[in-house]
Amino acid sequence: MVQFNDVKGAMTRKITFRLDEKRLCELESCSTAFGTSVSFLIRHLVLRFLEDQRRNNPSSVSGFLGTGHGR
Repeated sequence: MVQFNDVKGAMTRKITFRLDEKRLCELESCSTAFGTSVSFLIRHLVLRFLEDQRRNNPSSVSGFLGTGHGR
């Protein structure tokens, strides 16, 4: 599994996304329970998702890397 600390120094871009109030409250509750920030949890979940995609379906991620999707 990718360790969050491995990529921490490489974080250079900010993104914004929308979340409904119920899920935001759930996420905030989780962050409080884990003693971390909501941002940390989101970064962790994104890294886990991408790692799972690479492991289970490498072509689904490799086609997007470096292509500027979402920019």
